[in-house]
Amino acid sequence: MFKWIQSDERSESISGKISFISLGLTQAGIFIAIFYQRYVMGRAPDYYNDLAILFGCSVIGYWLFSIYLGGVLPALSIRSILAGYLFLVLMIGLPHTIIRGFPEGNEWIHRALIIFGGPAILVGGYALVAALGRRRLDHLMKE
Repeated sequence: MFKWIQSDERSESISGKISFISLGLTQAGIFIAIFYQRYVMGRAPDYYNDLAILFGCSVIGYWLFSIYLGGVLPALSIRSILAGYLFLVLMIGLPHTIIRGFPEGNEWIHRALIIFGGPAILVGGYALVAALGRRRLDHLMKE
């Protein structure tokens, strides 16, 4: 495009590092703003829900792009997927049940969605994105 702008590995590496640091500082700032409003100012979630959504989308988007475009994280076997899923179910289910107690009546379906659905989305999403990233990397290596 412009002859006076030249891109090489060094400039791309520096640009990547600067982008990573900027993203990390932005995410840390949003987290501190949420934490401050929640625990220091004692505000209701209505005041900081938009920041929480931006923070969640930013962190999840960064992880997904890193896994997919990097292609360096392992594509999981079925055994690893099941082990990770069971581990997350226990790590979410036990504290959730200890803090809130056993559900009563119609509350079972909501608890089951939290305890079993959340880990399924996390592990399944990771496995899918890691497999797609590995496939992309293999395809690039063949060319």
